[in-house]
Amino acid sequence: MSKSHELRVKIEQIGQTQEIGNNGFKKREVVGIVEGEYPEHYKFEFIKDKTSLPDDLLENTYATIHFNIKGRKVDAKKKGDEPMYFTSLQAWKVDVGE
Repeated sequence: MSKSHELRVKIEQIGQTQEIGNNGFKKREVVGIVEGEYPEHYKFEFIKDKTSLPDDLLENTYATIHFNIKGRKVDAKKKGDEPMYFTSLQAWKVDVGE
């Protein structure tokens, strides 16, 4: 179960929608910056029916992005190798100009 989070960011980059694999899975990535003395960059993923949400975003403007933190484990393909762990920020809502 994921807890919902939100960040106010300056939009740095808006990616194009990508189709992954042959099953129609779609993904779109947006990079945002939390400004400050030590800026932090975050890459948000908009998946499936949420890929159109960044359509109203413009680079170098501000938005509040609502997201869930998702994590998964991929078991090693070779015996003796360590499993890999992935964490993603899956966005589900955008408030433009917030």
